[in-house]
Amino acid sequence: MLLRLFCTLLAAVSGAQGWGYYGCDEELVGPLYARSLGASSYYGLFTTPRFARLHGISGWSPRIGDPNPWLQIDLMKKHRIRAVATQGSFNSWDWVTRYMLLYGDRVDSWTPFYQQGHNATFFGNVNESAVVRHDLHYHFTARYIRIVPLAWNPRGKIGLRLGLYGCPYKSDVLYFDGDDAISYRFPRGVSRSLWDVFAFSFKTEEKDGLLLHAEGAQGDYVTLELQGAHLLLHMSLGSSPIQPRPGHTTVSAGGVLNDQHWHYVRVDRFGRQANLTLDGYVQRFILNGDFEKLNLDTEMFIGGLVGAARKNLAYRHNFRGCIENVIFNRVNIADLAVRRHSRITFEASG
Repeated sequence: MLLRLFCTLLAAVSGAQGWGYYGCDEELVGPLYARSLGASSYYGLFTTPRFARLHGISGWSPRIGDPNPWLQIDLMKKHRIRAVATQGSFNSWDWVTRYMLLYGDRVDSWTPFYQQGHNATFFGNVNESAVVRHDLHYHFTARYIRIVPLAWNPRGKIGLRLGLYGCPYKSDVLYFDGDDAISYRFPRGVSRSLWDVFAFSFKTEEKDGLLLHAEGAQGDYVTLELQGAHLLLHMSLGSSPIQPRPGHTTVSAGGVLNDQHWHYVRVDRFGRQANLTLDGYVQRFILNGDFEKLNLDTEMFIGGLVGAARKNLAYRHNFRGCIENVIFNRVNIADLAVRRHSRITFEASG
């Protein structure tokens, strides 16, 4: 069997639920050992990265002339991050007024956090003592965080104390090599719903691949796939010869999604109203047609289709890469797959 349950590209992570948010507001920097705080350089003995904690007795400052200063936090395992807070250095004229936030699972691969409006710059402090907190408009998951100062108090130098807020992240990761897939059988053999939630994260270096597919006998279906490194959602709530309007809807999102970074996808539907969220950016739309319910039969496929399952869908490349925490209407399909639940079938071609 070519499907590996834990993606080798991802470090091991810990036990809190990865797709819940309640209570996810722990301050994460304060409890860390000093070795988890690093930097491009430091100004002096009492401005090393170990002093870069909120309400500490000093703060981090890079050496004068550092051409690319940064402060880096190793959380030791993957966490969900929902807020960032900064202070200037204690009892000084040193504080950061603007900065960028980068995150990643490896120290050689970083993703900038973009706020709403595609703005990558955070506003920092106006004095050395006040804490300025930003609650992120979408939560991300990462082991490593890097803060890059962009501007600072002109009467002083860079000075920074940092807080991160979130919680440990449980990650059920599935690896697909392009020749395999899994199927999840619905508990009652069918799924008839007025509302739905589909959510998962993925990373890949391939431009094309089928991420998720399910269909029903009355023409209902939902498909999420990559085409040309863009995300496409195809959905229909069914069709009938006596209904004049076609039921098919396609929505596209993102670009360059084959960058080997994690991308979070969520589809929320109530009747014909739907949202497609990709990495925190939401598209709202109305599904075509006249029906309100999504009627799916038997099973849902993750990672592609193999064998007889391909007969009702035009050819698509199977997905190659990692998919984590596949949620369908409060069911964590990836967790069921990891536990080899009886509702999960592992499919392989050949």
